[in-house]
Amino acid sequence: MPRNNTFAANLIKVLKKLLTGLFLFVITGFSLLASETEAVSDAKPSISLFAYGELVSTHVWRGGKSGNVPAFEPMLELSRNDFTLGSWAAVTFDGLYRELDLYLTYSVGDFTLGLYDYYCPPAEPGVADFSTFSGPDTYHLYSFDAVYQGSAKLPVKLTASVMMYGMDVDAESGDANFSTYLEAVYVKKWEHWSAGATLGFTTHQGIYANKAAMVHTELNVKRRFNYKEISIPVFAKTIYNPYADKFYLLGGVAFQLSHRWN
Repeated sequence: MPRNNTFAANLIKVLKKLLTGLFLFVITGFSLLASETEAVSDAKPSISLFAYGELVSTHVWRGGKSGNVPAFEPMLELSRNDFTLGSWAAVTFDGLYRELDLYLTYSVGDFTLGLYDYYCPPAEPGVADFSTFSGPDTYHLYSFDAVYQGSAKLPVKLTASVMMYGMDVDAESGDANFSTYLEAVYVKKWEHWSAGATLGFTTHQGIYANKAAMVHTELNVKRRFNYKEISIPVFAKTIYNPYADKFYLLGGVAFQLSHRWN
C-alpha cells in the first residue's frame, strides 16, 4: 500500500510538470504568432474602455456558491489593440463575501492568454492584507488561462485555467496543487436574445474538488435591452455541480457601456 501511494504521488508530480510544460509551450507559440502578426499588421493603435456592472441573485463561480444573498459584481477593462488590463470585483449585500480580481490578457486571432490575480479575503476585518502576495497568510490566487474564443467553424469557447501560485496548496505537503479547470461554452445568438450551455471539469484534486470531476454544468438565457449607448442584459441561469450534487437557480440584470478612441 505505501508503494502504491508513493507511485501515485510521483505520477501526480510528473503530470503537474507536464501540464506546466504544456502551458509554457503554448506561451512560446503565442509569442511566435504575435511576432508574425506584428510584422504584417499596419493597423493604427486604438484604445477602448469597457464598463460592466451586474446585480445577481447569488454568486456562483465554477460550480461553487459564495454567500446566500444577492451580490453586486462590477468590472472595468482598458484595452489597447490586443492587450487588455482589467479589474473585476464582487461583494454580497451582507458583506460576508468580497473579491477583487486583477488581470492582464493578450489576444491573437481567436486565442487569448491571461494572467489573473484572484483576491478573496475572509469576512473578518484585519485578518488579511491585500499586500500579502505570498506565504501561508496570503489570500491571493494566481492563475494562467489559455482561451480559444471560438470561430464560425467551431463556435465553442474553450478555456484551460491553471492556478500557478498563492493559496492553492496541499494542506499536508504544502506543495502547490496546480488546480486546473477546463471549460467549454456554447452560445446561440439572435437579434436581442441568446442562450448558452457550459461544461466545466477539473483534472485532479485541488480547490474545485477532491478528485477529477465535472464540477459545473449550466444552461442560461439572456435578453438584451438597449438605451442610447447603454446595454442592459437580463439573464437567468440553472447551474448544477455533479461532484457536489448542488443545484442553483439564479438571475440578474447588468449594465454595460463601452467607448473606443482611434
